[in-house]
Parts: sequence; structure tokens; C-alpha cells
Amino acid sequence: MERFRSNAEEIKFYIKQLLDDGQPKSIREIIQYVKEKSGKDFTSGMLSGAVNDLIDREREYQRVSRGVYAKRVSSPDNEPEAVFNAIIQKSIAEVENARHVDIANLTPEHLEKIQKRYRKIITSLHALLEEQ
Repeated sequence: MERFRSNAEEIKFYIKQLLDDGQPKSIREIIQYVKEKSGKDFTSGMLSGAVNDLIDREREYQRVSRGVYAKRVSSPDNEPEAVFNAIIQKSIAEVENARHVDIANLTPEHLEKIQKRYRKIITSLHALLEEQ
């Protein structure tokens, strides 16, 4: 069992563990992961403080967009392929994040149109990643 000197240290440990795969993660995913792994119910202030501290102090991690975080892509000489893959992965995270829309005022037709666009965008972005 891990021993931590502070709650922030423990939270950052689990955030790093989650982000290690290089894929962007939403703050919801991060909070859920930290709670599952630690077995503790940290306050929102503790969690947001630890996330912000991690992003501010460790250049290895970045805020991809509002509420989305990832480990920076590290590649020799910043290969263009790695850079483009990171952009595509960020785009996927953004589209995934857009699914959390209030649908109460949408007509069924409008909702269906949005769902079709969502599926097309995600499919296309994943296809771009697989073209290597």
C-alpha cells in the first residue's frame, strides 16, 4: 500500500497513473479514478487544487481544453506524426466532452442529427489515427 505525505500528493499520484497512457481525460474521469483507487472521498477543492498544481508545476502534464487533461506527447525531435496524433486525440476528447449537452429543449430530429454528426466525427478521427 502506498504511503503519502499529503492528500495532494496522493491525488497527484493517481492522476499521473491515469494520464500515463497519453490519452486525454476529462475531469470527471480523473475524479472517478482517484476516488476508486484511493478509496477516499476528497473534496472538490482538494481535487482541483491538486490538478492545477500538477499542471502548473510539472511540464509533463497539460490542460488540453477546459476540463480535459493529458500527459504531453514526448517523441524524439517532436516528430510531425506524433504532433498530429496528439491533435487528433485532443479532438476526440473535445467531441467526447461535447456529448454532455442538455437535450431537454432539442427536438427528436435535432437530437438524431447531432448523434449522426457525433458518430461520423468520432469514426473519422479514429480512422485518421489508424492510418499510420
